[in-house]
Amino acid sequence: MTTSATPAVNLSDLPDEMLHKIILDLHGDFRSRFLQVETAQGRRYLGESSLVWDVASTSLVNHRLRRISLPILFKRIEFMFSLRGKVDIEPEASSLSRALKCNKHLLSLIRHVIIYYESARPNRELHLNGSFRRITGKDPETSFIIDILSFCTCLERLELPDNIDFCGGDHRTIIASLNKHPSNKIRLVYAPIYQKAIKKVQQEVLDDFRSLSLSRVACNLWDDASCSDQDIKVWIAQGLNIEEIWRSSSQEHWMENTYPGLTRVHCWNDRNHMRFDDGFLMRHPSLRRMSFTGCTTGPWTATFATKMYPYSYKITPLTPLTREPRSYTVTKIDGEWFYENFKVIFQDDIPCGDTDTVEAMIRTLGKALVQSRRIVGVDFAAPVGEFLSSDELLGIIVRNLNTAETLDLGTLISRILDRENSQIVQPTPIPGFELFCERLKRNMPQLKDVLAIDRWGFPIRSL
Repeated sequence: MTTSATPAVNLSDLPDEMLHKIILDLHGDFRSRFLQVETAQGRRYLGESSLVWDVASTSLVNHRLRRISLPILFKRIEFMFSLRGKVDIEPEASSLSRALKCNKHLLSLIRHVIIYYESARPNRELHLNGSFRRITGKDPETSFIIDILSFCTCLERLELPDNIDFCGGDHRTIIASLNKHPSNKIRLVYAPIYQKAIKKVQQEVLDDFRSLSLSRVACNLWDDASCSDQDIKVWIAQGLNIEEIWRSSSQEHWMENTYPGLTRVHCWNDRNHMRFDDGFLMRHPSLRRMSFTGCTTGPWTATFATKMYPYSYKITPLTPLTREPRSYTVTKIDGEWFYENFKVIFQDDIPCGDTDTVEAMIRTLGKALVQSRRIVGVDFAAPVGEFLSSDELLGIIVRNLNTAETLDLGTLISRILDRENSQIVQPTPIPGFELFCERLKRNMPQLKDVLAIDRWGFPIRSL
C-alpha cells in the first residue's frame, strides 16, 4: 500500500491577506532605520521605523513581498533631533527634509510620525528647567514639520516633542499648513497644556492663533493642575481635541463639557464620590478607559452588582506598593463597561468555620471577571482569617481565580499565616508568605505577582 504525502506549501502560494498577517508578526526589539542621510558630521540614520530588521529584509525578497511589506515597514516613523551639547539643529533638520524629498515614493505609506529630542537629560527635566524649544515660525522645527505635512499626504498622526509647548510661541504657520492637509483624519499632537507657557506669548500672536481652527490639533493630556477649567473651555470652543484628562479637583462640573477625541480619564481624588452618568459617556464614544483612586458610580457599577448578587462588597484599588496612591480601572469592551485592576472586599457576615460560603463568594467573583482581565484582589471584612487555613485558601483560589496573573490577597493571607505560624519566630513581615506563594505559583503557572498587607499595614509583594 502506498501513501501520498501532503505537498509542502510554498510561501508564495499563500494569499496576500495571510502574508500580511505573517509579516505583521515579525516584531522584535530592534528598530529598522530607513533614511540614510548625509550631515556635516558624516553619514547618519535619522529616520526610524518602529518595526524590526526582519520586515525590512522581507521587503527585499521579491516584488510581491516588497509590495506587502512596505506599508507595514513605513506605517509608523520616528525622527530624532539631538540636543546634546548644542542648540542649533538646523543641519539635522535640513538633512531630514532632503531625505523626505528624495523618498517621495514612500511617503504616501506613512500614517504616524513621532518627532522627539535626544538629550543628556529626560525631556520632562528639560521642560521643568526651562530648556524647552519655543517655536518662532522661522526655526528649523517649523520648516521640518511643514515639510512632513506637505509631503506625507496620507498622514493621520504627527506627534511633536514634549519640549514644544502648545501655543508656546508662534505656531500660526504650522496650524495653517495643518489645516491645508488633504486628509481629514490628520491630528497634530502636542504634549500637555501649560497655561503659564501660553501667557508668555505676545498678545498679537495669541489673538491671531485664537482665530485659527484647532479641529485637527490634539493635546495628549489636560491636567487641571496645569490649565484651569475655564481656560480649557476656551480652547475646546476653538476645536481643540483632548486625548487624556487628569483630575485632582473634587469638583464635578467639568463633566458637563464635551472633550473631542477623549480616550482616557484619570481621577486622583478620593475625597468625593464621583458619578459618571450616561450623558457624559455617550458624548465621548472614543472613551475607552478610566482610572480612579476613590469611589465612583457609573454603568459598570450596576453591571458588576448584577453578577455579584446576592453578596455585598466594596471596590478599592489594589494594595499600593509605594507612597503613590494606586487606582482601579474601568474599561469599555464591545460597548460595555467593566472593572479591571481592582480589589473586592466582601462586606457580608460569615459564620465561623463556613468555608463553603467563602468559596461561593470567591467563585462568584471569578465568574464576574472578564476573562481577559488578569489582575484582581480579594479580601473580607469578616474575620475569615480566624478559621480559614492556608491550604483551604490555596484550593479555593486555584479552583476559582486560576486565570489571574497578579493576585492581591490584602490582609486575608497575613491573618491566616500569622495564626498558623504563631509559634514560629521568623524575621519576615508575614511568616510563610513566600512558601505559600511558591505553592500557589506551582498550581497557577501564569501567576506572576502576589500582593498582601502585613499585620502593621505595610504592603508586601512576593519575590
